[in-house]
Amino acid sequence: MYYHQFSVTFEYSIQGGGSAYSPPQVSYFSFGVLNKTPTGVSVWVDTLSLFSFTNPLAGSTFKERWLTLTPNGTASSAGVVSVLYYHQFLLNVSYSVVGGGMPPTPLLNVTQFGSVVSYPLKGAVSLWVDSGGSYSVQSVLMYSKNERWISLEVTTGKVYSPLSVSLVYYHQYFVSISQNAQGGSVSPTSGWYNASSSVTISATAFKGWQFEGWLGSGASSYTGNASTQVVTITSINEEACSTPV
Repeated sequence: MYYHQFSVTFEYSIQGGGSAYSPPQVSYFSFGVLNKTPTGVSVWVDTLSLFSFTNPLAGSTFKERWLTLTPNGTASSAGVVSVLYYHQFLLNVSYSVVGGGMPPTPLLNVTQFGSVVSYPLKGAVSLWVDSGGSYSVQSVLMYSKNERWISLEVTTGKVYSPLSVSLVYYHQYFVSISQNAQGGSVSPTSGWYNASSSVTISATAFKGWQFEGWLGSGASSYTGNASTQVVTITSINEEACSTPV
């Protein structure tokens, strides 16, 4: 019996470096018999037979690995068959919410196998990320122009080792605090405040003006003639009303 064979050299390369791995071996068929060879050696391979590289590479662990997306193939021609391995680390990402509410699902972007891939961050997530690759999570989750959840931690970075990232999102409302005329000053200024926290609003009339009261709108807002008042933060508007004396 004659066998049609190709002379093939199996080779590999590493994207992302590392040193704790062993080079792959390749399983292939020659004269109908399964053999193994190290890379870099020319061997005779049966035409249209299957071959397979070690995957992942020996030395990989549950937190670090060297993996290829193309470990298998068919011998269809003579020449060099080269496989690319990616050095990757495990990234664990989780988040919690302070102040309640139901924020939009954060989006996690990571570099995997040389490309940026997006995942919805539903609870804790564990993903493989290329060594030296990036990760990023949305730092602000907007529900509307007056409501958001914001993380104060760093939400972007590079991965050079196994990494765990835990984010805290604070539920906030935008509170509008204004004066109806140029007859006084108000404090604090309009801005974002943590949901359900308390803020003391205060109005002071300028000389020649008289403070009349606060005109509030929104849940937990205050309407009344006390110049100083404690309000609980929700989506509210407070306007201090003053009139000339």
